[in-house]
Amino acid sequence: MTAQLKSLCASLLLLLAACAGSSQSAPPASGATIEGTVTGANALTVAVPGTALTTTSSASGSFVLIGVPAGTKALRFSGASTDATLQITATVASEDRVLAVTVSGHDAQEEHEQTGSEFHGKVDAVTPPTLSVAGRVVTTNASTRIHRGDTAIALADIKAGDLVEVRGALQTDGSVLAADVEDGVSDTEDGVVFAAALTAITDATHLSVGGIPVVLSATTKILRGDATITEADLKVGDRLLVRGSLTSGVTVAASSIRVLESDHDVEVHVAGPLAALSLTGGTLQIGSTTIAFDNATKVDGDGVSSVADLKLGDALLVEASRLADGSLLALEIHRLKNTLPGVEVHGAITALSLDAQTLAVAGKTFSVNTKTEFGGTGDPKSLADLKVGDPVGIAALAQADGTLLAIEIHRLQTAPPPPPPGIELHGLVTAISLDAQTFAVGNTASSKTVAVNASTVFSGSGGPKSLADLHLGDAISIKATAAADGSLTATLIVRASPSTEPGNPEAKGAIQAIGTDGITVAGVRFAVDATTMIHLGDHAATLADLKVGQTAEVHGTARANLPPLATSIQAQ
Repeated sequence: MTAQLKSLCASLLLLLAACAGSSQSAPPASGATIEGTVTGANALTVAVPGTALTTTSSASGSFVLIGVPAGTKALRFSGASTDATLQITATVASEDRVLAVTVSGHDAQEEHEQTGSEFHGKVDAVTPPTLSVAGRVVTTNASTRIHRGDTAIALADIKAGDLVEVRGALQTDGSVLAADVEDGVSDTEDGVVFAAALTAITDATHLSVGGIPVVLSATTKILRGDATITEADLKVGDRLLVRGSLTSGVTVAASSIRVLESDHDVEVHVAGPLAALSLTGGTLQIGSTTIAFDNATKVDGDGVSSVADLKLGDALLVEASRLADGSLLALEIHRLKNTLPGVEVHGAITALSLDAQTLAVAGKTFSVNTKTEFGGTGDPKSLADLKVGDPVGIAALAQADGTLLAIEIHRLQTAPPPPPPGIELHGLVTAISLDAQTFAVGNTASSKTVAVNASTVFSGSGGPKSLADLHLGDAISIKATAAADGSLTATLIVRASPSTEPGNPEAKGAIQAIGTDGITVAGVRFAVDATTMIHLGDHAATLADLKVGQTAEVHGTARANLPPLATSIQAQ
């Protein structure tokens, strides 16, 4: 654009501001446009921080900012009791952004599921089902209309370097879920962007907007909300946002016209996971936005044909009409392949806040609302019936702002503690304490102490019934459980049968255990009494003279159900 034309643009915008009574400062001739609706307070000043760009919201809460610099990331809302700054996804050049905002005091919240974006630019890359346009990721699906003029094309037909125009739902990560992608658009610089009332309709191609002549052509786009309309749908008094370029004098050749306010219904897009559905009430909820549906609502996409086929968590793109009272009526509902997945976790509650209506499980924080269903052990009805430490299972939906909304919370039955690990031991009894009700099994060089209790079962050779029936040197097998401190408690003790070799049992080898009434050699326990002849080397000895580890040869006499009685012991 030449310096002369830019001067004319500036003059035109100043003239429009004066003639149309606009509360917005004269904007530059390029930049983004933000059209919004704010609720929670009236007659607010809406400004772009760091610039002189401001406007005032109308009685219905609507506002328009024109010439918003590319890269703008915040809007400020101020009024009698309001002073809040809203962080938004950065704008791109020539973008038309539509958003809904709720304010309260110093807080401002964007209803992300209602945020729409229309922009054009060069294609950086195409990687189906996405493409990159002017540095912004654009996602397409089966519901996206992809065309060149009036001819439908495939995404693969679009090439890097093509000029495209994108219209769709802006996601919190800065990407756009596209409803419409048009390839082969003009790269003509708009030059002029202004908003004013439609003051006259001369014929099908000539309008007067704020007293400025506007010329339409076959390529001029006219939009009301997200719906494309014709010049025949316009009425004197409609507030229009005009983009175009100066021709002769102050005539504007319009490239696009958007109806900002009218008494007509406005079509909008709402995108996100289905948070609530009432078939009897005829409403569904996406995020915090409630949308009505009726018999005329069309439902399609990803295997559904009616509202009854929808399920909580389904990713939806809803084309809705904003009625005069501000409510939304669904015209079309498209179920998409989920881009905002459901989440399921199981674990103990680690934090819980009744004030914030949140709880934390498995490192994730979940919010609850009136739609959250509670159940499970103890039949909890609300968050107040749960406590930190309760084991729960949660089914939740990821919201557009990245938070998790719990749809179902079930308190689980506390699982019994796992049984202590089982241990099996085999060896000889090397020590017994009837007072402590413990015994040692193994050998004197390496043994383990094991406790018994009223639940310990005794069995095996000789029919032992208690610890008192065991003897040093008895060969036993035990099953035991280990406590957290490592101590062992026997659950079963089985005494092995003594050697019952007919006539003359004997054993030769190392002495493994010595008691007051017996000796164990080479795994065989022999009883000892006053008749047993004991020698250590060449000398007579007593049982007390012998030591574990010495070599001994034992001869004995077999006895029914009792250890053999040693008749002679020769130790070295």
